Amino acid sequence: MNTRCFGVDIYRISAMFMITALHVNNQYCRLLNETLPVFHYCFGVIVEYFCFAGVNCFAMLSGWLMGERAGEYDRKWGYKTISFAAKIVLWGLLLYLVVFLFLPGGRGYDFNIKATFIPIVGFWWYINAYCGLLIFMPLLCKGLSKISLRELAILSGCMFFAFSILPMISPLTAELSLRNGFSMIWLIICFIYGAALRKFSPQILCIKRINYILTAICFLSVLIPSAVHLLAGDRRLMNYLSPFCVLQAATMLLLMAQINISGQKMIRVISFISTNSLGIYLLHCYPYFWNNFICRKNPAIYPLPQEILLLSAMILLLMSGGVVVNFIIEKIYQYCRFDFIIRRMFAIGKNDTDSRQ
Repeated sequence: MNTRCFGVDIYRISAMFMITALHVNNQYCRLLNETLPVFHYCFGVIVEYFCFAGVNCFAMLSGWLMGERAGEYDRKWGYKTISFAAKIVLWGLLLYLVVFLFLPGGRGYDFNIKATFIPIVGFWWYINAYCGLLIFMPLLCKGLSKISLRELAILSGCMFFAFSILPMISPLTAELSLRNGFSMIWLIICFIYGAALRKFSPQILCIKRINYILTAICFLSVLIPSAVHLLAGDRRLMNYLSPFCVLQAATMLLLMAQINISGQKMIRVISFISTNSLGIYLLHCYPYFWNNFICRKNPAIYPLPQEILLLSAMILLLMSGGVVVNFIIEKIYQYCRFDFIIRRMFAIGKNDTDSRQ
């Protein structure tokens, strides 16, 4: 499909906003500290549960965009996989150089060669898991192209029951190697969910008043686990496997995929931010910035309006910084002809690949 859906771009940006807000809320502002004033703590809990679905959103988006593509272990797959890995290596190298040369304490910062040059065992857990997903992606796409809608519905229902409902009753995540969602297997599951949503979206969106239903499910998916946490002190639903996290990510995708944008300036802005959005995660989760800037052990407590302003300012700073740095690294990547070299390795022409991911 050649027509770009900018609602999906908004979904990608929203997912990165949620991931950034999650980290700022919990690590920088420390608003999940139970010793805080009650309104501070309630606000922090609601923000946390609203934002926890961000990782699921990213994985579902991959399934939505790529689940219907032809799955082959061919030159295009090799080019995309190596190109993705090369950019991650470049990120690791350049961030280390910036830290080492310009930032306080950078001269004493250890350079982890293995984590820098092998993305699958690198600093960023999501990248590690996503590299694993890339290995299986052609197989997944081929299977999804062959499976019937009935079989896909059964598969999705069984996965939701086994991997999201049952863990609420019994701690099965270790046996299933899901690690509360911090794993390649969970990204594969969310990838399948995203592909299923794409296939079933025509039937789902034909339901009368479906957008009201989806909006209600989305809000309830945040409010119910927040209430359980605040009233019962139960934190079991604060993980990616939670059925509420899955439902929130799914309903947001269905809602935002319907968004149409006509203004050219707005389209350019959304396209630019969306294309460079992964840089937001890579920048602020780099170990030096995470340990020295994001994580604060004893933050000062301000009145709630000031805390909200601080939270908003930090999110804006991290998102804008990540987008700009990703843009710069993409230019360096092109200037050094890395893309040209990898294309030559796989004998791929510039027009033979789809840049949307």
